[in-house]
Amino acid sequence: MKNNLLPPWTDDLSDGCSVPFFIRPFIRDSPACRECCLEHDQAYYYGGTRIERAAADEKLRLCLSRHMPIWAADAAYRFTRVFGSPYLRRKGVSWAFGGERFCYDE
Repeated sequence: MKNNLLPPWTDDLSDGCSVPFFIRPFIRDSPACRECCLEHDQAYYYGGTRIERAAADEKLRLCLSRHMPIWAADAAYRFTRVFGSPYLRRKGVSWAFGGERFCYDE
């Protein structure tokens, strides 16, 4: 589900890669990893169903796994699944305001 009432996505709406401290070194110097996170933030910005969120998170994991160790990509995925949940929003973080657009009753 795409929300057409939202302003169009721009990369400055992203907070970058919200990952645990032990994964940050892999992302810090990697434009490719940052691109993975931007695409993921865009998916969260527009929202969707529970299935669409799961697909966006899996796409992030696969993208990151091409640019960092598999264990780090898997850890980023697991943190995203837990802390990207609309039930655990953090104010001021892009997935926080994007996550509220996921419609889990569909």
